[in-house]
Amino acid sequence: MSSGRLPPGKVPWEVVARHLGDQLPDQVLLGPAAGEDAALVRLGDETWAIASDPISFGAPDAGRLAVIVNANDVAVRGARPRFFLAVILIAPAEAEPSQIGKVLDDVRTTCRDLDVALLGGHTEVTPGIDHSIVVGTMLGRVQARPIRTGDLEPGDRIGLLGSAGLEGSAILLDRFRDRLEALHGRDAFADLDRLLHEDWLLVAPAALAAAACPGVHSLHDVTEGGVGEALHELGRASGLELDVDPDRIPVLEGTRRLCADLGLDPLGLIGSGALLLGCQEESVPEVERRLEGQRRLTWIGRAGHRGTRPVARFERDELLAAGRLEGTRAVLFDLDGTLAEPIPGASELLTELREAGIAVAIVTSDERRDARALVERFGLPHDLLVTGDDGSRKPPGAPLLMALGRLGVPLTDSASVGHSVHDLHAARAAGIPRICHVGRHRPPGPERPHLWFPDLACLRRGFALTCSASRS
Repeated sequence: MSSGRLPPGKVPWEVVARHLGDQLPDQVLLGPAAGEDAALVRLGDETWAIASDPISFGAPDAGRLAVIVNANDVAVRGARPRFFLAVILIAPAEAEPSQIGKVLDDVRTTCRDLDVALLGGHTEVTPGIDHSIVVGTMLGRVQARPIRTGDLEPGDRIGLLGSAGLEGSAILLDRFRDRLEALHGRDAFADLDRLLHEDWLLVAPAALAAAACPGVHSLHDVTEGGVGEALHELGRASGLELDVDPDRIPVLEGTRRLCADLGLDPLGLIGSGALLLGCQEESVPEVERRLEGQRRLTWIGRAGHRGTRPVARFERDELLAAGRLEGTRAVLFDLDGTLAEPIPGASELLTELREAGIAVAIVTSDERRDARALVERFGLPHDLLVTGDDGSRKPPGAPLLMALGRLGVPLTDSASVGHSVHDLHAARAAGIPRICHVGRHRPPGPERPHLWFPDLACLRRGFALTCSASRS
């Protein structure tokens, strides 16, 4: 692993694990472990689950969220949330008594609604932080038997309660709503709005209902990294490969539209409000009966086999890539397959970028004569054309760096757009900080792009959204 600074998001388990490993008391049934949502401790004749998670004040209703996400973590252990403590660290720039009071009131009210006792905690204005944080700790007594993420068994059916990327959708709508509605109309996100007006985040009741079924072996709530990372954690904790069909994972149309316009994968978008479960085949009817009336349950795969098109994992949540195109001063486009086939909207996209003051370079390994013929045929406006005749060809990154040098734009202000693995390799080699892939599927593996747009129309809207954000 690089010795440089880690990016925002969860610290990789490999970094954390090397600093753990001390012998724990005998009453600790489950301590720190990858993919496990809460610890399990034996207290007298009872087993208790204990979980801790932070929420930033930047999230709407931070106090309420802090209670709910910790209640969810305890409930997937088969424990009913009972006691809560909150540590509230307030950034000096946000230290307004009214704002602090709202967070405290939200914590108290949500605890009351969930029949959870607020035991105490700590509240302070903390120098040296930019955003305020609520760190919650929840304790709950296991009702019948403790359930672990890692208890999944070979042959178990894997189900998803809810939809992918719901929490991330709420955050993105709050950030981009006006510009999104200007592009799509006011009713484009009606399905999301309907669901977000309900109590969509709380999965504790559903988790407890599922835990009451003896055939349910594993429960895991979806959070950072979305369904993709949650499935990876489920497989890792249980030591099993998972055969999950990505196309069966439910995604609301509003979430899909949001992600397509911002270059994000909905399966990697923070997904609180969704729940993964694993149960034996014979228990499927009972699980469906117990969860009837809860949110939608979809069977998406099975444990013990590797799928032909496995779901990608997301070590960094896709939410962190939203708005990544902001600050772009030059875009380096591949030609064949990306702009020239013909592809609807290509000429309009290039025109709009140049009108916004963003330089456009077309970089191709084609000979100059052939490249010029395609550019003229499809009417592709540009500021610079770099071809194989200029002395270098992709996939090495030299042609992209050559284009930036001729444009006089620093690497840090650039983006690339391509459609193939060769384009990804070239952009990675050049160190492009905003690598965009255009295509039906996002390429898997370590060569994944930073942003994925299903087609040029989505990429065009992505630039419209982020250029508007930069100017506003």
